[in-house]
Amino acid sequence: LAADAPPTTQPAPMDPSAFLLPPPPADSDEAKAEFALLLQLQQSRTPAQIERITAGNSISMATFTPDVGPWFTEAKLPQLANLLLRVDLATNAYNNRLKLVFMHPRPGDADPQHLLKPLFNETDPGYPSGHSLRATVYALLLSRLMPDLKAPLIAHAQQLGFDRVIAGMHYPSDVAAGRTLGAAITQVLLLDPDFQNDFAAARNELDAARAAAQTSVAPPATAPAPH
Repeated sequence: LAADAPPTTQPAPMDPSAFLLPPPPADSDEAKAEFALLLQLQQSRTPAQIERITAGNSISMATFTPDVGPWFTEAKLPQLANLLLRVDLATNAYNNRLKLVFMHPRPGDADPQHLLKPLFNETDPGYPSGHSLRATVYALLLSRLMPDLKAPLIAHAQQLGFDRVIAGMHYPSDVAAGRTLGAAITQVLLLDPDFQNDFAAARNELDAARAAAQTSVAPPATAPAPH
């Protein structure tokens, strides 16, 4: 993530064992409690939840447009969109490597009785949750750019993560690990001088677009009453 940073300022490579505990063993009380929760959530899953979960299954910059405003688009914010795409590719690659380290099966793959009916067909390892990770990174970076929207952005990211539990795609511990990893990756990014420069450029672009959007919806000045 910081390959081009000067040696004196480049953050040390992250060791997942330093901040990510292994997932709960399959025969542990915690794992059994997590699976019981998944079955309970499956039984109470509503059509509205399924619609929301399906809409949030692909996370991108546009995922957070409802939290920011209709002007928050890739077309109007190309520098920010490019920066987030690069971050997305890097975090996704890092997460995939960690999945291979832990090799923790998804709930549906670890259910010999096939009681669980996940909403999507994904067969890669589940720990950490990539959706939770990416949603966390997006929300934390956007919160730095728009501190006044931090609460809805973080809440949306948390919902996106837990929706994967409702969907039967992840255990709660998978989602928690994704959040932890997402926060760690965000801190590494923000310490990288090259990223800081690109982040500052994206901030200027965002501030200008936001100001223009606010101006366009400002109420017209009241005309003076005729004498």
